[in-house]
Amino acid sequence: MAQNSINIGKGSALISYVIGTVLFILFTFVMQSIILLKIGVVFILIAFLFNSFIFIHLIYLAIKYPKKRFELLKTCGLMLLNIPVVIGYFYFMINFNFKPHF
Repeated sequence: MAQNSINIGKGSALISYVIGTVLFILFTFVMQSIILLKIGVVFILIAFLFNSFIFIHLIYLAIKYPKKRFELLKTCGLMLLNIPVVIGYFYFMINFNFKPHF
């Protein structure tokens, strides 16, 4: 049970990072469309909800299974690494005044 959740958490963190990075690259360097911006915002909201659920579940399992605690908390840390990435992408977009085409 705990190992399955660890794998799901790691996969979720990786998939969220890859999809978010692809959307960011497409928007900033390929086409600055408002539709792509809306897709990105919706993705961030869905990824936040999904990853929050997984994160809370991993914390619960870390409490329930002390022998797997370190591995579970490492996975939580891996998931939290996506937060500064998203903040960095927003910072980049705000400071370089990207103006999407309507």
